[in-house]
Amino acid sequence: MEQREPEAPHPQTQHKTSFFGTASVVMIAFVLSRVSGLVREALLGSTFGASYALDAFRAAQRIPEMLYYLVAGGALASAFIPTFAAYLARGERRLAWQVASAITNLVLLVTVAASLVTALIAPWIVASVLAPGYDQPTQALTIPLLRWMLASTVIFGVSGLLMGILNANDHFLLPALAPSLYNLGILLGVVLLARRWGIHGVAVRGRRAARTEQH
Repeated sequence: MEQREPEAPHPQTQHKTSFFGTASVVMIAFVLSRVSGLVREALLGSTFGASYALDAFRAAQRIPEMLYYLVAGGALASAFIPTFAAYLARGERRLAWQVASAITNLVLLVTVAASLVTALIAPWIVASVLAPGYDQPTQALTIPLLRWMLASTVIFGVSGLLMGILNANDHFLLPALAPSLYNLGILLGVVLLARRWGIHGVAVRGRRAARTEQH
């Protein structure tokens, strides 16, 4: 009796399996980021309490996040990712990487320039925009924290593009884990450096965690 070879899985079945696998990875990573975020906030609260140091840290975070969303976030959402994915879909990989290189250089230059300008006028920004109602010690602490964390604007800008590139190439695990790595960096800052450096240790570890996301 002739033995029949097993039939290959239908392409549509393979596509559905891949889709559900990807969705599961992203969902688990999302839950992990939320849980790590809650742990981060609880540990910050228990370590610094209702102190002016924590108020200064939260105020200093706003400008780097705003710069990232205005510069890198806009470039990602409106131009880069759809264009890059379209070139890949047409098989024009060389042109896709040329576009990726050009946009990365542009985002790097713009975020560096914006960070330098912000660092120079940090005292005015803190007094007029970030913490106009805070007392003098809080404002004085917010200024160096803001300058330290401006480096994360540059790092997040480039890492955001790298995450878009990975997603366009169907690699979803590392981009999905990026928020958890950021939270982990802040947690390590609280546990390892806060006793010696205070709130500055949290800012330093948060910046190093942003660097880790790029690798």
